[in-house]
Amino acid sequence: MIPFQGDIDWRAQMASLKEIGYKGNLTYELVYGKWPESMVPEFLKVAANTGKVLIEMFENA
Repeated sequence: MIPFQGDIDWRAQMASLKEIGYKGNLTYELVYGKWPESMVPEFLKVAANTGKVLIEMFENA
């Protein structure tokens, strides 16, 4: 699932990563092979925007 669709507190997770001085990449694995082809571009936009929000949370923690 894309972050924010489950029960994980992503704000707390990003704050924890910042607290420990994490300098690596933000990576998540997405499976979109079951999505109708016409929906994939929008799915990828949401995934990219989700990453931007996570990065903002990390930077503002």
